[in-house]
Amino acid sequence: MSYDLCHNHLAKLMSLDEKFYKIEGMDARTVSGNAKLSKTGIHLSPTLLANYGFSQGDEFKVSCMEEGKIVLEKK
Repeated sequence: MSYDLCHNHLAKLMSLDEKFYKIEGMDARTVSGNAKLSKTGIHLSPTLLANYGFSQGDEFKVSCMEEGKIVLEKK
């Protein structure tokens, strides 16, 4: 089930029960942001990169291990 769908169900339950529910990990997405291929190259959002442990200023290596998959590795 997607994050947005779970979040919507949780919001509806809290509204119906008039209670607050906290689910560990619900407030942090594992993947967020969009990767987009355009004429100028691949654009990765800062949020997406931060969710995988990259920080502003990090350098990384890009490789293609198999068709359809791109791997980023910190240098």
